Amino acid sequence: MPHQHLRRINASLVVALPDHLPAETLPLLRREVEDAIHAAWLAQVIFDLQEAVFVDSAGIGLMVAVRHWTSALGKDLYLYRPGATVMKALGLVHLADVFSIVDTSQDLDALLARARP
Repeated sequence: MPHQHLRRINASLVVALPDHLPAETLPLLRREVEDAIHAAWLAQVIFDLQEAVFVDSAGIGLMVAVRHWTSALGKDLYLYRPGATVMKALGLVHLADVFSIVDTSQDLDALLARARP
């Protein structure tokens, strides 16, 4: 996975969304995330949102697409440390309750440890 915003940890794909994700990088990121979701090794996707001050429609669209893909394949999806503005943006489009939220580093560590290839 060459994309700078992706990390594989055990059977998890961590997608780190920065404060600003240039629009030209989104198609490649989306393709690489989709490819990983279909891989046999993957059990869960975690969007690391601790750096994201704001998520625009493209970022929300990516999270919704990943939710559909993971759900269809019986895999899990989590949002790690979404800030207040991210949650507000998700709330505005009625998605705040759709995602599982991980708030602490201890809970994230437990998720990562539990998901094994």
